Amino acid sequence: DEKIQDSLRELDRQLENQEDELLAQMKEQEAAMEVQNENCRKLEAEMAAEREAMEKEKEAEMEKVRAEVMAGAAKSGLKSGQEAAAKAEAEKTKVREEAEVKMAKMKKQLDKAKAEAAA
Repeated sequence: DEKIQDSLRELDRQLENQEDELLAQMKEQEAAMEVQNENCRKLEAEMAAEREAMEKEKEAEMEKVRAEVMAGAAKSGLKSGQEAAAKAEAEKTKVREEAEVKMAKMKKQLDKAKAEAAA
């Protein structure tokens, strides 16, 4: 009977040790996830700032292109403002497409980081 009691106490002790180990592992995992989440938040903030900078850069570039096209139209004496506007629109579209490609790449990076954080 004493052997049975000793065995039960030993089993109880082992269970408590396993519970403690599991709790410690869970806390480590939670801490690691929090670090990953913080890294994702930082990346999102960086991307938002970069996106805003790109938008401003894109707008400045489009204004520059418009001015160049209009100046070119005035210099070459183009009668048709439509032709100048078409050139400006084509250049604006090109700049927009380039910005969209950059944004897609940044989104892909963010999605990858989020996937890694979730894994």
